[in-house]
Amino acid sequence: MKVRRATDKRFSTYCLLLGISTLAWSFALVALPFEALDHPDGKQLLAHAVLLGLLPRLLAPLFAPWLKRSLRGINAAGAATATLILLWLSVHAAPLLIQLAYVLIGINVVLNSTTPSLLVRAWFPQAEWMKANALVGVVTLGIPVVAWPVAGFISGLLGYNFVLRLAALGFLAVALLAFTAIPAGVLLLEEGGEETDGRLPVLSYAPLLLIVLVALAWLGYLQVAVPALLDRFPGAAAIYGWYGGLFSLGMAAGAGALFAAGNRLEPVRALGFSGFLLTAAVLTYIAPGTGWLLAAGGAYGLGLGAVQTAGATYLQEVVPQNLLARVLTWMSSATAAASMLGAYLAGRLLEAHVLLAVGVAVLLAMATLLFWTFGQVRLLPHGMRLRLWLLRKGGERNA
Repeated sequence: MKVRRATDKRFSTYCLLLGISTLAWSFALVALPFEALDHPDGKQLLAHAVLLGLLPRLLAPLFAPWLKRSLRGINAAGAATATLILLWLSVHAAPLLIQLAYVLIGINVVLNSTTPSLLVRAWFPQAEWMKANALVGVVTLGIPVVAWPVAGFISGLLGYNFVLRLAALGFLAVALLAFTAIPAGVLLLEEGGEETDGRLPVLSYAPLLLIVLVALAWLGYLQVAVPALLDRFPGAAAIYGWYGGLFSLGMAAGAGALFAAGNRLEPVRALGFSGFLLTAAVLTYIAPGTGWLLAAGGAYGLGLGAVQTAGATYLQEVVPQNLLARVLTWMSSATAAASMLGAYLAGRLLEAHVLLAVGVAVLLAMATLLFWTFGQVRLLPHGMRLRLWLLRKGGERNA
């Protein structure tokens, strides 16, 4: 297999595909809620559509068999279907089409969050995994920082239908790029790759899953709690916009920091630091005042962006390639459920905000300590696995 770097031209094209896809669904998610609210019982329609949009993430394990061999067909099919629906939607926004559009966008979100890890693992040497994953994070996390305000500005000038047409063109571009950016068979096991009997020690990834589940449950809580907490302040919408921008900027910065660190910082250490940063950020939400809230959003985004990047690299190291799609899709399903649980708890426990924040911080700290204790079961120092593999192959040749 040709040795590639994170700046490889074809991988850069794939990052362009991810960037356009992220831009497209960002534009769609800005315009679609207001299209739904224009209908009678618009709030109920929007609530149903959002829940339906989470279904692809909950059912993500069903995608695993399709993701093992080739990403091209399902990427192109999802993008092309979303394009047709959004074009139709921009002309006649029927309630059923709005709900279907959320489902199709949810499929694209699953693909965007799952396929990069599979491609990086299959395509790059281990020394480049962290930088490649971080580059993906910078693209997918950084673009919404600009895309959401721009989509809102265009909507005010030209209307929501125009924004949906732009989103449809973006999905069409993704469908076309998918055939050039992802060669057929790119995810086949490489020569000398690791074959397994389909079993994986749970302790290899369970502590990481616990960190992610707690973090995403708190994020789901914040999506409901932060607007409610800000509602008593003047200019709540503007403050919330700054909060969202700082959170997104923090996530992009977390991925960017690991891109700069590259292979010099092992994913185990990066995840440990990020877990404790998330713990401190949750405690910051206790402090009163909008300044502390904005600081908490930026800090939480920073930790979450680093966890996403380092976590992807860690899973690529400990999970055999033929099991990686299964693990990633199950994690996607579990995190969707955690986000829904967090949003549900916000309606029940909003008055117990401080106690809940302390409890979440304790859980995150415990999960991080568990990761440092048990999460390195199959992880070898960088370069050690290659030397062991060479020794094993040399022994087979001499036998």
